[in-house]
Amino acid sequence: MTTRLEVGGKVVGQAAANERTRLVWIFGGAVVLRLLATPLNHPWDTQVWYNFMADLVQQHSPYDSFRELSFAARSGGQGLYYEYYAYPPGLIYLYYPLAHLYSSLFDPQMTPHFPAPGMLPAWAAPYSFTLLFKLPVIGADLATAVLLRRMAGLRAATLYLYNPYVILMSVWMFDSLMVLCLVAALYWLEAGRIERAALALAAGTLLKYVPIFVVPAVLIYLWHRRYSLRQIGGRFGLVYVLAVAVPVLPFWDGLLFVLGFHADRAGGGLSWQEVRYFLTVWFEANNWDAYVLNFSGAFGNILLGLGLLLTYGLIYRARLSALASFVAALVGYLAFTKLVNEVYVLPLLPLLLIALARQPWPALDRCYRLLWSLPVVYCLLNVPIFFFGLTFLGNFEAVDGRIVGFVAAYQPFREVALFLTLVGCLFTSLCLVTLRLALRLTDREGQPQC
Repeated sequence: MTTRLEVGGKVVGQAAANERTRLVWIFGGAVVLRLLATPLNHPWDTQVWYNFMADLVQQHSPYDSFRELSFAARSGGQGLYYEYYAYPPGLIYLYYPLAHLYSSLFDPQMTPHFPAPGMLPAWAAPYSFTLLFKLPVIGADLATAVLLRRMAGLRAATLYLYNPYVILMSVWMFDSLMVLCLVAALYWLEAGRIERAALALAAGTLLKYVPIFVVPAVLIYLWHRRYSLRQIGGRFGLVYVLAVAVPVLPFWDGLLFVLGFHADRAGGGLSWQEVRYFLTVWFEANNWDAYVLNFSGAFGNILLGLGLLLTYGLIYRARLSALASFVAALVGYLAFTKLVNEVYVLPLLPLLLIALARQPWPALDRCYRLLWSLPVVYCLLNVPIFFFGLTFLGNFEAVDGRIVGFVAAYQPFREVALFLTLVGCLFTSLCLVTLRLALRLTDREGQPQC
């Protein structure tokens, strides 16, 4: 008996050691890949983040800069808005200490560099800046993978960390921070800790607007799970509202101005409304572009409201699990919103990996693969992909003018416009198919919905 226990103990101990070694290799490799990719930056977005942190160092609200630059653009007849920091204030709270740390260590005279509206940025941010800015994003990817391992196993976590789309978005934008909040909210919601779920959703909403579209689905889920109105309204609803409202109040005026910008934006991107881009490129005449832009923005707002009502109605009727509710709400938002940028798909990927780990389903797996591969294809031509290498050239002002001319002449391009429109229509159709599948997902025990 003693020998067996010792042998058994050694086997268990060796398995645990092997598991730890495997985790070190998986998570360490993911960090190395992201650090190697850190120099790859979209020049416009990188300069936005540099200017954003320079504003923070100078004790100047990014919302005030957004308003001032937009008024300057209007006076010069260059559009109603200057595209700058158009997000909730969560990033301000997160990056304020990091901005001062960077300035004190590397750039005491940190000042903004704002290009003219619609022009290629002429100043490349230093590598030390991009590294510091992306460290929280890399940390968020790792934390998301930790939650995925707990909720769906190591394979799901590995697939997420090494997905090329996830890596590209991690070195491009900050959305991984919001994704972590969404996955944490699901984790706590399934555990019955609805106050923590509310706080996680609030934190995600303060980083980007997307999690707010999940909140009604969570309320429906809690109602079907027979939580009392006091629990739904107090333990979840009130906690969420207060956690969002308190940090937002100091920036309320600026946030309203930003929301006006989003309301006026035209449809396009990975959406069937990319047809607007196709029409303006192929049929330029008689201020056609202005008419289409105005119609696209207003029509898109109405369509999103109606589409979300339809999505929540379907969620209510299907009596979904927490996971299925999250997936359905997000994919419904993507199907009906007027503008879908390449990074918008990121929150869906960890949720779909959890669903596939709990309920292997070939149709859903195909949707998962297409949902991340189509944005990569779109990015290759729409960004275009070579933009990410411009930062290696250093100061763009010293670059041969022919390179800048080639970049400027690349868009609009008739054949590219047609291709991107087809991809956008395909993506919207894919979202509708995924919504239909989400309404048929079973819960974590593999049982039909209640």
